[in-house]
Amino acid sequence: MTPYIEQPSFHLGPLTVHAFGLIVAVSVLVGLEMGRRRFRRAGLDPVVGERLAWWVLLAGFLGAHLFSVLFYFPGELAGDPFLLFRVWEDISSFGG
Repeated sequence: MTPYIEQPSFHLGPLTVHAFGLIVAVSVLVGLEMGRRRFRRAGLDPVVGERLAWWVLLAGFLGAHLFSVLFYFPGELAGDPFLLFRVWEDISSFGG
């Protein structure tokens, strides 16, 4: 079994930044830049590629939230169906 290691976090005023969130944000930015470069090299419009990437990211994050709620917390969902709409609460790395 892999031991649980507490993730570091720091505060920027009222905002708490967690290591996982920071890694995801950097990954998104790097991925967007890589996509722009690939679109330019292929002779395609990078603006269209970036728009597509944002829709894919949105679908991935929503899918990760729905997967997490439906498969990891079905009991809580039965008691509170609005849990599906609170997309800021839970996310699964497998769902996206």
